[in-house]
Amino acid sequence: MVKIGWDITHQEFTVTDHYYFSKLLRSIQAKGIVDEITNWKQLDNYDIIVFNYPEIGFSSKEVEDVDRWLHHGKRIIIAGYYKNEDFIADRINSLIEHFGVKLLSDEVHDLSHNIDGDKLLLVSSVISLTDGNVRSVFLPCSASIEWQGMAETLVASENTSWSTLNGRGSHPLIVKKNIGKGELIVCGTCVFWDNFAIVRENNWGLTRYLLNLL
Repeated sequence: MVKIGWDITHQEFTVTDHYYFSKLLRSIQAKGIVDEITNWKQLDNYDIIVFNYPEIGFSSKEVEDVDRWLHHGKRIIIAGYYKNEDFIADRINSLIEHFGVKLLSDEVHDLSHNIDGDKLLLVSSVISLTDGNVRSVFLPCSASIEWQGMAETLVASENTSWSTLNGRGSHPLIVKKNIGKGELIVCGTCVFWDNFAIVRENNWGLTRYLLNLL
């Protein structure tokens, strides 16, 4: 059974917040173990570690710990938001830039592929997952991601989308980079698995894939 450590040492959204994440929590509890972690050292005991909207930056010692966890085979998931809201891109980049990945401070919107005609509630079918049932996902209020070296784009926006930094075209929104035996997954939005979004498109499947609950 997969063990998920949901970090809240950096003032992330809590997975036990019923209003926002009760559906996600039930999904995890049905197939795995999830604990909210208030002591950084305890994260060493989990297979998957989630940083969902960390509002505190990461220290050099914490970066070293994440590096070690990745090389030992853990999956690290870190999720941000658009426009560097609350300086979220800066906080996340204090960790992931060590691994050659950067969350941009842009917003990605799409006038053609969205929900309810809202350009920020973008939908995309540009997906590269081993789960072939995930054909379309809903990624609201997302920033895009860039990197150096080798990485895999798991989800990108449609060619009709627009980045406020990089203009028109398809932009990476969820990226996976293999580091040692582990995987670093960076998501441009942290709300694709909240109670509003998780029931739309194939977001359940995306969530199960990311958290290895297949």
